[in-house]
Amino acid sequence: MRNVSKFQNQLMSLTIIMLILASVVSSTTQSVLAKFEPFMENSNVDDEKRSSASSNSQTIQISTPEVFNLMDLNPVWTTGRLSDFYGVRDIIVTDLNQDGIMDIATCTPTNAYVMNYMEDGSYDTVWYSENIDCVNIAAGDRDGDGIQELYVVSYYGEVTVFSGSTFQMIGNFSYPDWDIGTDIKIANVDNDSGNEIIVLQTNNTLVYDAETFELEWQAEGMGGTQVEVGDIDGDAFPEIVINDHDTAYILNAGTKSMEWEHNINFGNGMYIGDIDNDQIDEIIYFFNNDLYVFEGDTRLIKWHRNNPFLIKDLVVSDVNEDNQTDIVIGTSSGDIAIVNGMTGETLWSIAGPLKNTGSVGVGDTNNDGFNEIVWGTGCAYSQKTGIVIGDWQTQSIEWVSDDLEGPFLVSSGDVDIDGQIEIIVVDTGRQNSMGGSIRVYDGLSHKMEWSVIFPTLLLYAVGPFAVGQLDNDAALEIVVGINIQNGYTLQVYDGITQSLEWTSPALGSEFSCDIQVMNIDSDSNDEILIGLWNGHLQIFDGASNVLQWDHLFGLNRIQDYSLGDLDGNGTLDLAVLASGKMFVYETGTWKEKLNMEMPSGEKLVIREKAYRNRELLVIVNSHTSDDLIQAFDGVSYEFLWQHSLGNVRIHGLNVNDFDMDGIQEIFLSGQEYINNSGYRPLFWIATPKYPYFWVYNEYIGQWGEVRSFNIADVDNDGQKELLFGSDNLFQLNEVNLTKVNITRTYLPIVSKPLPSKGIFGKVTHDGYPEYDEELELRYFDGTSWSTRATTMTASDGSYAFKEIPGLSDGQIYYVRYDTPNCSSCILFWATRSLEKYETASQVEIGNFDTAGVDLVSPISGEKVALPYTFQWIARPNTPSDSYQFNLFDPEDGNPDAYTEPLGYVNTFTMNSLPYGFNPNTYYGWMVWVNSPDGGYGVSFYGRWISFSNSGKSAYEENENIRDGMLRQIEEDIIKNRANRIEPYFK
Repeated sequence: MRNVSKFQNQLMSLTIIMLILASVVSSTTQSVLAKFEPFMENSNVDDEKRSSASSNSQTIQISTPEVFNLMDLNPVWTTGRLSDFYGVRDIIVTDLNQDGIMDIATCTPTNAYVMNYMEDGSYDTVWYSENIDCVNIAAGDRDGDGIQELYVVSYYGEVTVFSGSTFQMIGNFSYPDWDIGTDIKIANVDNDSGNEIIVLQTNNTLVYDAETFELEWQAEGMGGTQVEVGDIDGDAFPEIVINDHDTAYILNAGTKSMEWEHNINFGNGMYIGDIDNDQIDEIIYFFNNDLYVFEGDTRLIKWHRNNPFLIKDLVVSDVNEDNQTDIVIGTSSGDIAIVNGMTGETLWSIAGPLKNTGSVGVGDTNNDGFNEIVWGTGCAYSQKTGIVIGDWQTQSIEWVSDDLEGPFLVSSGDVDIDGQIEIIVVDTGRQNSMGGSIRVYDGLSHKMEWSVIFPTLLLYAVGPFAVGQLDNDAALEIVVGINIQNGYTLQVYDGITQSLEWTSPALGSEFSCDIQVMNIDSDSNDEILIGLWNGHLQIFDGASNVLQWDHLFGLNRIQDYSLGDLDGNGTLDLAVLASGKMFVYETGTWKEKLNMEMPSGEKLVIREKAYRNRELLVIVNSHTSDDLIQAFDGVSYEFLWQHSLGNVRIHGLNVNDFDMDGIQEIFLSGQEYINNSGYRPLFWIATPKYPYFWVYNEYIGQWGEVRSFNIADVDNDGQKELLFGSDNLFQLNEVNLTKVNITRTYLPIVSKPLPSKGIFGKVTHDGYPEYDEELELRYFDGTSWSTRATTMTASDGSYAFKEIPGLSDGQIYYVRYDTPNCSSCILFWATRSLEKYETASQVEIGNFDTAGVDLVSPISGEKVALPYTFQWIARPNTPSDSYQFNLFDPEDGNPDAYTEPLGYVNTFTMNSLPYGFNPNTYYGWMVWVNSPDGGYGVSFYGRWISFSNSGKSAYEENENIRDGMLRQIEEDIIKNRANRIEPYFK
């Protein structure tokens, strides 16, 4: 061997340090993976089991690419709060995209939205924006294409522009954020060829080109609370009118100057319009509930009316299209009044359904050729809120929106058994500490089918809820936790009749976690499980309010619980986090199976479809460092692995096989701490394949913190959708899956000469590294077999038996893998045999995969007639396998017949019984797997079979089946086959 100089060592060390944990990704997937890079780097740092440590620094490369389904969320329906106690901003009624349908555009302090008239006479949102901190909204055509855009100004430094046809964001720009934004308008204020964007701040007015977003003029020191545009002096040039707290400014953007200043302001609110048909706009405003009309050309008050109403807002419009402009007033009582613009006379009014009024708008909202009045109501704390549409002809209310407040909780289910999944949304009512509701929407059309509105004066909040078959009738039921006059109860509603079926007695404590429904006993109905702050976990009969089980888990609250078949025995288990411990109970018998200290556990879930064994996942809050997700074995409860989540607060943990690959993904929601700037919402999706890998980690904070999420195929298209509810809104997402192949290279972190690995290899499961599995090095001394050494696989699946003595003539080594509890695995695997080995030498004895071989047909106990074709499922990730069919007598292993290796096939056709086998006698059959390097294993299960005939009259050599295996196998392996024959009922 060539000597390595000190300089070469140093150079090698430097090179390797620069290449640590490099990921080799095909060029076709690099762009897809770009946004996942921060998490990909982290995923290369494997979390070891606590009892093991990193063993060596050798270079390891996974030869089989890892396949991941990266996920992207595509919102297809979003709706939420339409008004709150802060009210709504300007209400714009216009045909944004020239499709003949009038649009109603406005915003709450968090979200902008557009509503349309629906065929059933209602109105619904056709667009609902992300959280954009809306101060006000305006509409205008920025590029002359006939399509109006929507412009939203935020409090601190940004204007966002949305297409009026697609509602996609088409641009945004920042304005100086040392001054708060207060209003926005779109108009041609300098008589050029295009519109301008007027952004009002507390102390400045900014004028931008609407197409290029370039700043054209900044009127420093001339800011205020409201901006309007109109030709108020008849010079054919529009003026910008700024209303401030104690003064008003009239600006000319063409000359970039102030035309004049009004030494008192235009009251509490103003609007500009030509109310006397003189082709010159007037300024209409209100102050201390007095109504004024001010002429800009004479700078005099045209008329004034004392205290006609308790005015909250006004707009100027020719409501009845009689060529006479009217003043439409919204009052603090929630009513609408129409005043003649020429005389100030009250013409008529509409009594509002709710107290208070926010902004007012006018337009033909239902496309019937006549204008309607639109206003926001209930704009006061602890009152119902919403959008109201009134008919001026009948002076009546046409439509009132639902009082959506939030935060929102979501679920789904075919509650009325019509074949179409419904989306169920619970409005908790906590936003204004009053009210709440249950709403049921059609999953395909998103139309609301029915709702239950809880009385505002009696109810503090609506709590957690769930959907299930509780009483075996035709409908599903909705069970919801509520607090009526400080008493916590359960209420159950029928999914078809919408009637209240039953109410539980007072629970004596507040809900501390989600409600779950699942059938945990021998009847056909689901039971209801609740966790309470007083430490009780209770189970109610779904069909009544009978309490079936009540267990006190300590003095502290039930932190979380989960139901699932944790150990795979066919009986549901109940896992509970409470009072600093983790418990597992077997349902029905309520036998305690686990009582384990878990002082920092916050969330848990049972994952039945895991990468290997079933797992119990727990979120652990370290309090001093990063939070962790930990996995425990579903049978032994042994710690398996953990992964750091960073500085987070996890509020939601669930599992679902979203991409339907047979393995459940992990879903987490909560908050993530970002660079001393506080917490922002998180929503992450992870694959349970090792190394841990995030398949979705995009910033979801623009939709608010996810309070609840649900996964189901709500539109019956064969693909699951993701539904979530946040503080202000709820949203349905289609999820786009992008398959990528990744090959990772793990490089050494030190450059000293590597020690001998001894007898080594690698273990995978379905192509992914098999971690923390025990392997035996079996030794034949010429007479009998024994175990020479054992080892555990590392996190990358590698194993090594080091410092192993050499072999003499007639002696043998091979590596053996046994798995008595993993039905998705091979029953055992034996590597090729070593008949020559020198002490402490380095030999790769074999890489193998532990994925199982599932038998298909015949089923266990079936009697078949020859010829017959046996079927199994070939292992998809190891196409180099060669299979052997095995027929044997489970009682004593005699007779015992095998085929020759058949290649990578999934069938074998038997034409006649081999020698020694008889009709009408039960035998066992299994499938063996052979690898090209001489390794072999056998299916986890076998099956009973008998034959009604013997097939051909004589045994023929070309049957390709012989008596006896092709190699020597340890006797215990052969005998163990009998214990793996699936039972059947004769």
